[in-house]
Amino acid sequence: MGIVVHANNAKRESNMSLLSGNSFNSASVGRKAALRALSQFNPTDYKRTRNFLDGNVSKLSPYITHGILSLREIWSLLKSKYGLREKDKFFNELVWRDYFLHVWKWKGSEIFFPLIHDREPIICESSVPKDIVAGKTGLRVIDETVYQLYNTGYVHNHARMWIASYLIHFRKVDWKIAANWFYSHLLDGDLGSNHLSWQWVAGTSRTGIYLFNAENVAKFAPHKFNIKNSQLDKTYEELHEIALSPDPIGQESIGKGENLIEPQLFTSPTEIFPDISESLENDAFIIHPWNIGFYERNNLKQKKIGVIFTEFHQKHPWNKKRWDFVVNSMKETCSNIYLCSNMLHLKSRVTSFDQHLTEVPSFKKGCLTFLSEPIISEVSEKYCKSFSSYWRAVEKKLRTTKLD
Repeated sequence: MGIVVHANNAKRESNMSLLSGNSFNSASVGRKAALRALSQFNPTDYKRTRNFLDGNVSKLSPYITHGILSLREIWSLLKSKYGLREKDKFFNELVWRDYFLHVWKWKGSEIFFPLIHDREPIICESSVPKDIVAGKTGLRVIDETVYQLYNTGYVHNHARMWIASYLIHFRKVDWKIAANWFYSHLLDGDLGSNHLSWQWVAGTSRTGIYLFNAENVAKFAPHKFNIKNSQLDKTYEELHEIALSPDPIGQESIGKGENLIEPQLFTSPTEIFPDISESLENDAFIIHPWNIGFYERNNLKQKKIGVIFTEFHQKHPWNKKRWDFVVNSMKETCSNIYLCSNMLHLKSRVTSFDQHLTEVPSFKKGCLTFLSEPIISEVSEKYCKSFSSYWRAVEKKLRTTKLD
C-alpha cells in the first residue's frame, strides 16, 4: 500500500520540493532514463553545493544500486564531457561506493553487526519509535525526511546522516533495526552502502560518532526546516553528553496534521510472475535486480531472462515503490521475468556477480557462471579498515594504472 496523503497535508507536500527535487516516477525507470539522467548531470558545482539539501547532486544512486549504470561508465562519461579528474570530489564519492563494496567483500555478513565490538552505542529502543515512523517527532527536518523516504524513495545524503544520528544517538534506537527500516523504503537501498553508512554514524566502524545540531541544519537546509529552540539547539559538547548518556530525548511536540502511514513491505513483487521451473530457456543470460544494465553495457547477444530471488526478500523486503522501479526497469531489458526460490534451480546459467547475491541463502559458488566487469577503483590485495587507507591505495594504483 502506498502512503496516504490527506488534503490537509497539501502544504507539507509542497514544502517537500525544497528537499527532494525531482522525485522518481514511471518515466525514471530503466536504462534509457538512467542514461538521460547521467547526461543531464554537471558535476562542476558538486563540491561546493553537495552538502546543501537543494545542492547539485546527481541522484544517480538508484541506477547504481540496481546495476542500471556502472560507476565506471559514469566516470567515463563525466570525464569526457566535463573533464572530471581523479582529484575531483565527485570521483572521491564514487570511490566511497567502491570502498563500501570492498568492506562488504572482506567482511561479508559481519557488516550487519558492529565492526568494532566495543563501540556499540547505548540502546534503549529495539524498534523505531512510533512518532518517527509517523513523521511526528516535532523536528521538521526529521519529519520531512521520513515523508520524503516514503513518498519518493530518495533522501539527500546529508539528511540521511541527520536522521541516522537522531535515531541512534538521541533516541537510542538500535542502529541495526533503524538501518533495516530505512533500507526497506529506499529506491537506492544498497546493503553495503546503507548499513556501513549507519555504522559510520553510530561509531561502530571507527573511533568517532556523527552528531548534528540546529546550527548545522540551518546552514544546509531551507529555512522552513530549521530546528531552533528544539532539544538539538545545543553545542556539540552538550549533544555529545546526551549521546553518551543512557537517557533518550523525547518527542519534541505533538504537532499538527495527519500521521504518515508507513508503506507496506512485500517479500515478492506485487505483480504475479511464473516460477523459474517453468522456463525452458536454459542457455539464457540472467538479468537480476542488481545487474539490470549489464547486458546492454557489455553488448551481449545471447537470450536473456529476468530472475527475482525470493529468498533474499524474506530477509530484506521492499515497499511497492521499490518493487515497481526494479520490475519496470527489468521489463525494459527482458520480456520474461521469473521468480526463483532456490538458486540451485538455475542449473549453472550465466549472469553477472553482485555482492547482494551472497545474501540469498541458497547462494553457493559454482551454482552460476559469473561474468564480471571492472569497477572504478578495485583494491583487493588487502583489507582497508578505513576509507583514508583505501583512498591512499587507490591513489597509488592510479599513479601506475590509467583509468579509462
